[in-house]
Amino acid sequence: MLSKISVSNEDFKKLMPYFKTEILEKGDTFIVAGKRNDRVGFLEYGYLVATYISEKGKEEVSQIYAKENGNIVISSHESYYYDSISTETVKAVQKTKLLVLTKKDINEIISKYPEFETVIKEIAERSYIKMVDRIKQFQSYTAKERIEIFFDKHKVLFNVLSKKHIASFLGINRNDFTRYLSQILKK
Repeated sequence: MLSKISVSNEDFKKLMPYFKTEILEKGDTFIVAGKRNDRVGFLEYGYLVATYISEKGKEEVSQIYAKENGNIVISSHESYYYDSISTETVKAVQKTKLLVLTKKDINEIISKYPEFETVIKEIAERSYIKMVDRIKQFQSYTAKERIEIFFDKHKVLFNVLSKKHIASFLGINRNDFTRYLSQILKK
């Protein structure tokens, strides 16, 4: 998991005592909207979605966490960074295993092993790049094109997540999503 982010096995062993394993069953929450978040989870297996309530009062999906899409760092970053109330809920879609660090753990790791600050910076930068890419897709592609791209890159997620979650994540109403998806599948 972290070894893909420039950490040797020897260095990773130094970090292991700080990690807490958390197993979530389908429907369990990792982060709850309305509460502060001081944790970061690293996905070992499973699937989670981050949701928020829009100004129209509708639940929307802001993130899909899955190894298949490379989105394995789970947190309500704004809440974590600013020590504020989370506006998102992160919930398991199926049985999920996380390795969890608290803000205190991360600060202690950096204090004890300053070289890991580079790893944390790399993780944050990769997360930022993913978000910028997602914004570009919203600006550059039609709804149908966004579905085609997501389907081509992440077919397995269509078997795991509900159409409602994927449609919301892609910013497409469910009826249009279903219609475009059926056209894509007929090709």
